[in-house]
This record gives sequence, C-alpha cells and structure tokens, in this order.
Amino acid sequence: MPCSPDWAVRSSRSCANPCRPRSSRKPPPPPPEAKKAPPPKLAPPPPPYIPPPEVRIQSTAPATNAIAAVTTAKPVEPPPPPPQEVREPVRVAPVLDRASYREPEYPPTSRRLEETGTVQLALLVDVDGTVAEAKVTQSSGFPRLDEAARAALSKCRFKPGTADGKPERAWLPYRYTWRLN
Repeated sequence: MPCSPDWAVRSSRSCANPCRPRSSRKPPPPPPEAKKAPPPKLAPPPPPYIPPPEVRIQSTAPATNAIAAVTTAKPVEPPPPPPQEVREPVRVAPVLDRASYREPEYPPTSRRLEETGTVQLALLVDVDGTVAEAKVTQSSGFPRLDEAARAALSKCRFKPGTADGKPERAWLPYRYTWRLN
C-alpha cells in the first residue's frame, strides 16, 4: 500500500513500510494499575454447635396422694399481732410575743357610753407567727369593743404553735377584758 500523499510530504525519505510512519517516538506508557480495594470484613462465624448432653431420667414409683390424714378440726389461728402504739404528736400552743403587743385602743364612743365587757377570740396563728384569721367566739355584748379587740390582736405577733417541735398553724383562744380606768 502506498503512503498517503500527506504522509509523503511529511517524510522526506521513503520508508520500508509505506503505511506506517517512521517515528522516533516511544511507545505510549501502559495504563496505571488500579489500586485494589481491601476485601470486605465479614462478621466472625458463629460458634460451632455443640449438642446438649443426653440425660436419662429414671422413672420413680408412681406418686401417692400427699394428704394422708383428714380431720374436721379447724386449724389454730396464730394470735393477732400486738396493736401498734399510735402516738399523738406533742403539741404546744402559740404564745403571744409581748414585744409586739400593744394594748387595744378603747373606742371613744364606748368610753363615753361606759361600755365594758369581755370578748373571746379565736386566732389562727400561722407558722411565721402572724395572725392568719381572727374571729369572735363570744361577744362582750358591744360590737365596737369586739371589733376593736379583733383588729388590735390581729396585728400582734406570736411564737407559732408546734407539733413534735415543728411549727404548724394552730388556733389560739384569747380572752380580752375591756375595763374603764
């Protein structure tokens, strides 16, 4: 086969193989080797199967009824447990703090009308020693005197009542007598 005219122009000499160009070129390098991926890690194999040992069970004599004797007597009941001691907590009533006590002011109208009497109050003393509630349990017979005593004693401070040494809310009965001097 003759070389193409293109080839003849490029090559000034004739070649032994007219279809192959004469070249001083080196052959192309081989393709790079691909890196091999490490083999995948597999789960360890399960332990080998070991069959359980063979156990021979010897047969015993047929079971007999466990109840051998029958009686009509009732069984004796155990004595009841001793009663647990229910102990009431030790309670201490609230006490008036004399440092905070101010004598109730005599209502001027009651003084002018010469009203006297004794009023009984129930004071609910809170754990902080303040009066949470005050109510008249027995009147002096004069509402002005009752209200003046309730209002004045509601402002007083108390040492709170206790149950087993711990402060608690407690009612305190309190009696106040109104007298003209």
